[in-house]
Order: sequence, then C-alpha cells, then structure tokens
Amino acid sequence: MNKTKKMQISIRLIKFDIAKWATVTCLTVLLTNSISSNAQVPGDVAPRGNTDNLLNAGDVVILQRIVLGILQASEEELNRGDIAPLGAVDGIIDSADLLLLMRAINGDVQLPDNLPPLPPDTSLITVTDLGSGTISVSGSASSVEPNSTVELQNLEDGSVVIIQANTDGSFSTTLSGFQGDVVSIDTTDGALNTSLPSTVGVNIQLALNISSPTNGGTVVGDKIAVDGTFTAPVGAAITVNGVVATLHNGYFAVDNIPLVDGSNTLDVLLVTADSLSVKQQITVTKTGDNPLQVTASPGNGFSPLTSDFVITVSNTVPVIQLFEADLDGDGTYEISDTVVQSPQQYTYMSPGLYTAQFRITDTSNNIFTTTTTIGVGDVAATDAELRSVYNRMLNRLAAGSINGALNQVSGGLYDKYDSVFTALQGNLSTIITQLGTLEPGPVGRGMAEYLVTRNVGGTPKAFPILFLRGEDGVWRIDGM
Repeated sequence: MNKTKKMQISIRLIKFDIAKWATVTCLTVLLTNSISSNAQVPGDVAPRGNTDNLLNAGDVVILQRIVLGILQASEEELNRGDIAPLGAVDGIIDSADLLLLMRAINGDVQLPDNLPPLPPDTSLITVTDLGSGTISVSGSASSVEPNSTVELQNLEDGSVVIIQANTDGSFSTTLSGFQGDVVSIDTTDGALNTSLPSTVGVNIQLALNISSPTNGGTVVGDKIAVDGTFTAPVGAAITVNGVVATLHNGYFAVDNIPLVDGSNTLDVLLVTADSLSVKQQITVTKTGDNPLQVTASPGNGFSPLTSDFVITVSNTVPVIQLFEADLDGDGTYEISDTVVQSPQQYTYMSPGLYTAQFRITDTSNNIFTTTTTIGVGDVAATDAELRSVYNRMLNRLAAGSINGALNQVSGGLYDKYDSVFTALQGNLSTIITQLGTLEPGPVGRGMAEYLVTRNVGGTPKAFPILFLRGEDGVWRIDGM
C-alpha cells in the first residue's frame, strides 16, 4: 500500500509571467497510457477536482498557487504535484516541482511514472453468476488503467486470475465463484505501480435510503437525527458523517449529528468488512436555534436500556404553560405538565429504534418541539454478527484465502496476522479444525471479549478472542 505523502509545502516566490510563458508554450503533453480516468499522471493537477490527464499551462497555474500558499492542496494534488527531484520525489511541493513541470511541458524532460493507478471503478464493473461455480467479471471502458495488468481474487476460496486490460481500460474474464462471494480487483501499470484494491460482490444486495431529514430541507437546532432503511449482509455498518448508526431489522438511526449555521452536508455510508459500500448524500440548512434542547444519556445500548433525558429551555421562551413528552416514541404524550420536569427517565425493554418527542407551549401559544432517537441493540443479534466475523475468517483461512481472512482483522493487527497466516499457510486447513469452540462473553457497544475453548493434553483450556468495532462501525477481530 502506498503511504500518503505528508502535506509539506515550502513557499518560495518565483518571478515569472505565466501568461507570457503559456503564450510561447504551444506544446501540450499527453502522457502515455493516460487516456483513462483511472490513470494518474505526474504533474497533472488541473482542472481542480476533475483532472484531464494532460500537462499544460493550467497545471502550472494551479501548482504555482499551491506553492505560494494561495490554494490548499488536496491529497490527490500533493501526490500528483510532487515531481521533483526528478526520479526521487521528496514528499514536498515547492518551486522545484513547479520549474520541473514547466520543463516537462516544454518537452525538455519526461516525468517518470511513479504514481499508482487509481483503484478500479466498481461503478463500471459487472459481476455475473454463470452457475456451476463460475462467475464472470467485466469492466467497461475506463474501469481500470489502459493496458494495465488486472488481478482478480475470490476472497472466499483464494482463487486468482490475472489478465491484461484493453487499450481503453476495459477487461473481461471468468473465475471460480458462487452467489454471495466477494472478488478483490487491483491493477499494476507498466511502471509496476499497483493500485489499491476495489471489491465487488456476486449478487450481494446493498441498498440505502434516507427517510429523515428531507434532502434540501431546513432545520432549527444545532443537531439532527438521521434515519432510514437499508439492505445489506450481516456484518455491515452505517455511519453518518463518521458517527456510527444503530441498525435494527433493516432500519438505521443515528442522533446528535452536529450542524453549523447555513448549509450542512450529511454523508450516509453503508460498508461491509470487505469494503463493499453504498453512499447517500443530502444537504440540510440550519436556519436558527431551537430553544428546547434534550440530551439522552445513554443514547444507545443493549436492551433493557435505561436512558435519562435532560431537558433545557432557553430564556428566550416566556412563561411555559404546557410541557409534554413522548418517551417511548408511540405518538402519545405520556407526560403532560405545566412545568418542565428534568431529568426524565425511561427503560426500553425491547431492541429497536425509538424516537422520543418533547413539546413545550408558551403562554402565547407558541409551540416548540424536538426529538431524540434512542438505539436499543439486541445482544443476540450482535452475538450472531460476531460469530459470523469469526467463522468467515476461519472459512477463508481453510480455503487458503489469506487476503479474505485479513479483512476480518482490525487494521492495527493486519500486518501481524498477515505474517502469522502466511507462515502457517501450508497447515492452515488442519490448524483451523483444532482451534476449538467459540463461547460468548461480555459485549459492549464497541468491544466484546469471547473465549475459544478446546482440550489441550486432555484438559479444557480457554483462550480469549477480542472483537473491536472500528470507526466505520464494522466489527473485526482485534486479538486472539
């Protein structure tokens, strides 16, 4: 995996007339194998956010503004714009990169290809189950870098197929596989730069729908709840702007997403351990502050869950004549009083997603409402999810699919277990049958500790196995 260059920009003022230089420079360079959207061309930073695989005066203008500190470089611009010293880039964008780019456009030097291809574009890749244990995988034009070497691996059985992409970045092949399998795809270009992998599923259904809030709607308040429906295999997770949602029977919800004044973007991402994903994005506009604020503690947990609701009302509200609260989210206000009673407490006995609603009416009959969503998890469902993580790792190891098994391991231990699994590769199928039985243990919202029990020398032994929920919300093995 290519490490991300550090964002270091050395500002050195360069005195030259870009317009005059562009006028006398009529040469535009089109680099070899750069006709695909999956190619990365050293020095190509323009147009911003939609590079064209060309080297011309537009790239010089953008790079000069980055060097002078006028523009903040994106990660992609840092990777592409760092071209000097020639053949030994230094992780810094400065005047040396700018001058080398101008020489390359003039045809004085040729920039070496030191950038990996972009990951295969899964939106342009189709997987079909042909039956009898065979699947076809085909990518249309620009799905991968032209003429690159494409490696496909079935993460369930470890089988690998290597083919050459066509000149337009398309490809097609078959390999072993069944419905529900996951295939990893990466590419290697002519300079032996390898892309990060992308994954595609064989008839794996992923769907995401946001029910609330409405796209383009307005919000009064400094936080918002997001909920909706989804379709995904066991083990998938959903985040909203990086906050992990609670999932229950095809529904998801997450509360307390912070808002700023004006327009706010909400990114809702569904992802699996194998990086299959689908994303929805909406915008809402915060138009003011809500004088009625409610905080639930805790806002999520396993049933039975007791939450305390702290209610505050700003001094902008005159005398309150009525306070109402619907704590179980059934649409009926169980609490009705002439004063605000805080905190309120409620115990949720069953797993589910509950939207508690609060309402105050002042003496001028102005009504203010707010809601908060409580996510009540199911220990039995989480247990099934953790067992699926463990069993998927074992099944893939038994089939010789080390890369597939490593997707079930947390990132911090990836390299360690890569070395362990590789060293044991010839004996994995035998070792797996001797590991023992997985027994449940304490389960929290983000961590669980189970035991693997087996007989050692005729004596029962228990070995801990730790599960950790990552920032993406996906459970993975973090120690065993």
